[in-house]
Amino acid sequence: MAAPNLKSPTTITGKVTPYAVTTSLASALANGSSSGQCLRINSIRLANTSGAAVTVNVSHYRGSTHTYLVKTASLAANTALVVSQRDEFIYLEEGDSLYASASAATSVDMLITYDVWS
Repeated sequence: MAAPNLKSPTTITGKVTPYAVTTSLASALANGSSSGQCLRINSIRLANTSGAAVTVNVSHYRGSTHTYLVKTASLAANTALVVSQRDEFIYLEEGDSLYASASAATSVDMLITYDVWS
């Protein structure tokens, strides 16, 4: 099924996805290759929950290519980083994903808010 026409969608549903970032660059949110949907990312926030600084990566993945939103960004202890917010929408077309990693396991929480258009 093809992705929906964003000018006149049938439904728009707001969603929130929490993700515990690991040391491996892994998918935090994916739009299936035949979902018939478009995901509009409203915001991406990272929070360092540890007592030490870490580095983080967040990328948009399509096919076999990672396009980084942040690459090796430093995140001080007990602080947050807004990677993207509502005034800079990111769209995940069918088959696209958001990936994330951190330099230390169980140290970074990620929160993604988005709308599912179908």
